[in-house]
Amino acid sequence: MEPAAQWVEYLAWHTAAGYSLVGESDWALTWLDRAASLGLLNYPFLMTDPLLARIRGEAGFTQLAERVKRAWEAFEV
Repeated sequence: MEPAAQWVEYLAWHTAAGYSLVGESDWALTWLDRAASLGLLNYPFLMTDPLLARIRGEAGFTQLAERVKRAWEAFEV
């Protein structure tokens, strides 16, 4: 799945969730960053997805969440 996750935001998100579940924080954050870079910028979901609970306390997660929040708030239809 990882080759496809390089190019599809929701696959990158799910890959991040899988790594989070098994305690692989660095990989989870790498894939979460990839998902955000591909356009998955749903800040409320990022902050409530129970599959990401293990990595929410990580410094890298906080930085990513701040970046996603800014993009979420700036989004206009």
